[in-house]
Amino acid sequence: MVLAFSCLCSVTAQAGGTQRPTIVGTWHVQVFFDPGHTQLLFESYKQWHSDGLEFESADLGPGVLCVGTWNQVARDTVSLYHVGWTYGNPAGTFRFVWTETETLSRDGNSYDGAGQITYYDENGNQVGDPLPTYPHATRLPPQ
Repeated sequence: MVLAFSCLCSVTAQAGGTQRPTIVGTWHVQVFFDPGHTQLLFESYKQWHSDGLEFESADLGPGVLCVGTWNQVARDTVSLYHVGWTYGNPAGTFRFVWTETETLSRDGNSYDGAGQITYYDENGNQVGDPLPTYPHATRLPPQ
């Protein structure tokens, strides 16, 4: 299983002789409804891979796994395009697209972000308004 794989990448990457944080690795993520991080939507384990792929296992139900692609948009900031199936929850939905931007902490051991989840029905029509999200994540160390 993807989650059993522990990223062997270091917390930092070499860039012109200086150390800088990288999002590559395994993270414990909490996603909130509000920017103050008081209303939890769900928790997950997320892996960011150096090839631009991302995998997430959320606590929304057994076997829930979503995937995405990401790219670096600034020194410590990444942009994510993330997709998954809804299995009809919320009602009338079939799939979702979650876009978000994450900014790494100075030490590279946490990140915070903002994004939105947009839901679609089986015919690709948007269902309702996008849901704002505010993730906070803590890096899990390699074992």
